[in-house]
Amino acid sequence: MDAFYSKSKKEGVEAIAYGDLYRGVAFFEQHPNDLSLTRARQLNKFNLKLLLPLFSESYDNVLRSINLGFRSILVCIDSRKLDKKFAGKELDKKLLKNLSSNVDLNGENGEYHTFTFAGPIFKEDMNIKTKEPIKIGDNFCTELIEDK
Repeated sequence: MDAFYSKSKKEGVEAIAYGDLYRGVAFFEQHPNDLSLTRARQLNKFNLKLLLPLFSESYDNVLRSINLGFRSILVCIDSRKLDKKFAGKELDKKLLKNLSSNVDLNGENGEYHTFTFAGPIFKEDMNIKTKEPIKIGDNFCTELIEDK
C-alpha cells in the first residue's frame, strides 16, 4: 500500500476514499487498531487525506448506494462466512438476497470488501475484468484488471 500511496501522491492525488461505515465511539475505544485508524496513520505518512464518505451513516448504505447507481465488485471475501462463488461478483440487490442471515449486508464484520468502479460521482466508469479468486489465509481474493 505504501508504494500505491507514494505513486498516487506523486501523481497529484490529495485524498483517498474508503467505504468504512459507522461503528460508534464505543467500538473505537475497544478496538484502537481498527482498520480506519490504521488507514489514517498510513495516509498521514504520505500527507494524503483520508475520506470516509459513508462513515456515521446508517446501515442501509449498501442498498442506498446501489439505488443511487454505484457499482462495486466483491474483491475479497471471508471464506468462513461466504462461499468462494461470491468473490469477483458485482454487489447488487440479487447478490444481497443470496447472502445468509448471519452475514452483515454491509460486510461490516469482515464478510467482504469491495472495489467501486462506477457511480454518479465518477468522471467516467471503469471497465473491470476479474481473474479467478485465489485463497489467501481464510479469504478468497480476486485480482481486478482494467479492460481498456
